[in-house]
Amino acid sequence: MGEYRNLFAENGRTQDEVNAKIAAAWDHLFKGDPAEQSAYFEQDENDNGPLAQIRDIASEDVRSEGMSYGMMIAVQTDHQAEFNALWNWAKTYMFHADETHPAYAYSASRPPTSGPPISSRRSGTSIPRAGSTATTTACCISWRCCT
Repeated sequence: MGEYRNLFAENGRTQDEVNAKIAAAWDHLFKGDPAEQSAYFEQDENDNGPLAQIRDIASEDVRSEGMSYGMMIAVQTDHQAEFNALWNWAKTYMFHADETHPAYAYSASRPPTSGPPISSRRSGTSIPRAGSTATTTACCISWRCCT
């Protein structure tokens, strides 16, 4: 791993202050009040484990960039369980696994937040076909879950 600048420390904050600021942001966005703070929403489980999504609060939907940011934040703050739940949701509801689908191996950029997984939907439905490589990148540079 490389070394990265710590702008908080460069501006006179102690490491304890930096850690407290990061922990407070995590708690607010991932564990805060779902009605007013949190962007992280846990759902049921599937055969692969817990599911969770990062929701665009203004649009009340899920976006590929939000999911990728959520996974990157989970990686950088060492929250393996939350990463796994986000990756599981992304793979279940965003990834086109059907080899006959025109968007095979891509992720939907704005998947449905309810209903059946994307893999069980017919080709030609109104699910967006363009996807974000950021979602896959977040996974690949994290805990090697892309295998």
